[in-house]
Formats: sequence, structure tokens, C-alpha cells
Amino acid sequence: MTETLIIRSASIQQLDLNLPAVKNRFGGSMLSLLTHSHCVKAAEKYPDIDRVYVYKHKSGFRFWQKAAGVTNRSFEATVVQTANASGSGYLNVLLFALTVRAKKIYICGPASEITEIKKSTIVLKTIFTVTFKFVSIILTLPAVIMLCIIAIVGGSLLKNKK
Repeated sequence: MTETLIIRSASIQQLDLNLPAVKNRFGGSMLSLLTHSHCVKAAEKYPDIDRVYVYKHKSGFRFWQKAAGVTNRSFEATVVQTANASGSGYLNVLLFALTVRAKKIYICGPASEITEIKKSTIVLKTIFTVTFKFVSIILTLPAVIMLCIIAIVGGSLLKNKK
């Protein structure tokens, strides 16, 4: 039997909304959930969830932090829960999803719409985000340097006037 992994990166209440849609879409598959340790008890109450994997790290999902039991398995699909339809703001979770051996990755937003996101799209979003941050720093740096110079020179001028 195939296995579909849901990465719970939104509220547990959203799982109530998303689970029927995920079950409908991947009905022939065993449904598993990856969640942080503080939500394990709540996750175990769902009869449609066949297996709960625990992400033992305290931080958000990070691609360099492995989840026990997940990294050595193959999944039919990985479903990333998001609090919006586009997946915006969930790049860290999408990058983590790339480390899971799954044929396809999907996003499931609050309206329970399930949309496939290509692995190449995740990589391109990452490149764009990193590039944008780098350019922002490079463009901001001269302004910060100028402000420091003004503060230093201005402070010196004020001392000399006294």
C-alpha cells in the first residue's frame, strides 16, 4: 500500500478542515502525519491518520534537520499544509519537503484546495528569495555606511561647537 505524508505546518484546527480533502484525493493511500512533539496527542485522535511521525526539533521545519522514520521511507505524495493558497511564507517547509522521498509535493491551504507544486518551482523560489535578500543587503549597505559616517561626523561637529 502506498503512503502519503502530511506535513503539519499549519494549526491543528486546519487539519480538521484539510483531512477530508486529503483523504478524498489520496483515498487509496495510507495517511501519515509529520508533526512537532507538542501536537502528537492531538494528532493521534484522528482515526484517518494511520501513522504519526514526530519532528523532534523545537524550531520550524529545516531541510538540514531530519525527521526520524521519514527520511528512510518512500511516499507516494507529500502534502504541505499552509495557511494560504499560494504557500507563501512556507518556503522552509517546502524545502524540507524536498528532503522527503516522495513522487510529488502538494500544497493544501485553508480552503482545502490541493495543488501540486513542482520540485523545480521550490528550487526556483529559493534561488529568487536568496538572491532578493542578497541584493537587498548589498543595496542597503551603502545607506547604512553613510548614516554611520553622518552620525560620526555629526557627533564630532557637535563636540567641536561646545
